[in-house]
Amino acid sequence: ATAMNPPNRPPALRAVFSLCLSSSLIRLAASLAVPPGAPSPSFWHDDARVASLPDPPPPPVLSSIRASPHRGGFEPASDAPWRPVSVLAGSLPPDLVGTLAVLGAGRVRIGGRRYGHWFDGDGYASALALDGRAGTAAFTGRF
Repeated sequence: ATAMNPPNRPPALRAVFSLCLSSSLIRLAASLAVPPGAPSPSFWHDDARVASLPDPPPPPVLSSIRASPHRGGFEPASDAPWRPVSVLAGSLPPDLVGTLAVLGAGRVRIGGRRYGHWFDGDGYASALALDGRAGTAAFTGRF
């Protein structure tokens, strides 16, 4: 038993835990996949991509994101209808069938007004459905 695969977890949970933490991760992507070997441009430094957001950050907020890129992860999410995602490398184990639901922050500003803390933000629910038997996955998210 290791930190990657603790013995006190059921086998299916150990498999999911190992799958998520192992160096041979299954990479799932929707529409923004970067081909292997291609440079990964910074989303926040591409004015056209930033402008395509449903609620692009105003210039002072964008400047703070460019100075500290982790802040981009706190930008408002948008509703995402169910859509398939692709397995880019490896395959889903056949016994991995289920849905991972996550609740978290989804909006930490309205226009240029930021909330005091990301815990103050509006909640966002997302779900990743995996079907190892069919080799498919789908994602959704919404406020």
